[in-house]
Amino acid sequence: MQGIYAWVIFLVILVIGDLVSMKTKARVPMLFASLFIYLLLIWVGMPKDLANIAYIRAAGGIVIPMLILHMGTMISFKEIKEQWRPVIATLAGLAGILAALFGIGQFIIGYSEAVSGAGPIAGGVIATIVTIENLAKKGLSDLSVIPAMVLGLQFLVGIPLSSIFLKKYAQSLKGSMPLGESSINVQSKKESAEVDNKKYLLSGPYETNFSILLTVAIGSSIAVYLGALSGIDRTIWALFIGMLGTYYGIYKKDVLTKANSFGIVSFIITAYILTLMNDITPQGIMSKAFVIFIVLLLGTLGIIAGAFIIGKILRYDTRLAIAVALTAEFGFPANYWISYEVSRSVAGNKKEEAYILDKVLTPMLVGGYVSVTITSIIIAGILVNTL
Repeated sequence: MQGIYAWVIFLVILVIGDLVSMKTKARVPMLFASLFIYLLLIWVGMPKDLANIAYIRAAGGIVIPMLILHMGTMISFKEIKEQWRPVIATLAGLAGILAALFGIGQFIIGYSEAVSGAGPIAGGVIATIVTIENLAKKGLSDLSVIPAMVLGLQFLVGIPLSSIFLKKYAQSLKGSMPLGESSINVQSKKESAEVDNKKYLLSGPYETNFSILLTVAIGSSIAVYLGALSGIDRTIWALFIGMLGTYYGIYKKDVLTKANSFGIVSFIITAYILTLMNDITPQGIMSKAFVIFIVLLLGTLGIIAGAFIIGKILRYDTRLAIAVALTAEFGFPANYWISYEVSRSVAGNKKEEAYILDKVLTPMLVGGYVSVTITSIIIAGILVNTL
């Protein structure tokens, strides 16, 4: 099969997922629908090496740090400081996972099984890789099916639940949108003034699509190098390089969009996520079905309970707290897409959409970063070593 044919198949799946999301007004998120369609196609015989044929795996490895760097340009240090409540809500959700799995789950499915599922449900891809590698080192490779299955299936649990809670919160925002000279317009003018007064590395005729991409590629290369040197994941370095680069004028906000490259990069990453379902089989699900069910059930309930309790304590909207904490089950870029889908489906016009997006996007991104960073290093790394 030619690579272009494989691209067409991936794009058809994603377009159908997009249409399902629009028709259901984000009740069924795009990524959820796409993952479900891809899984069914794999089960009925679609080649699992479609990603290799389309060079999605190779391209995904290249553009992941670029996209994370791009996301770093969209969140300032000031915004992170202001988003301490989503950080606490996410941590509370992670604490809820541990409390549920080790306070109840280990007595139902066993300690080793609880450990095998804890990292993935709390931190996604990075935590799953760490868990599987450590299980292999300890001669427990037979348990690797648990993190692999949890990783593949938790998307199907976390994405729709987070979308539901986020949509309920977004609907409550419609009545609070300022009239007249709205806060959106004021903020837009303020940001424009700040941009006008700031000196950037690239400006005027030197700011071309290729020159912008070059700066992003260099920053991503540095992130990969530092990741290999320090042992800290490259995506974490990419995030901070994007944030620091924006602060010091190396990048402008939303850098890949300015390079007219965001669409193709998003496609590659989303298609890459679909391929994580390759090893999910009906037989594999059945062999560990009970363990996987308990991990997903207790882990999800733990997240919701932890976020709900802390939301009440902090007087932070519990719907948003739960939606943010649930990003642990899917992370980036799903948290990015859900924010856009919910804003688009709830809003009555473009101004309202911008207002809602402004309220939900940063908390959702912060939640994803906190969960993936902490769980990949602490939960997956430390817990597996207790076996």
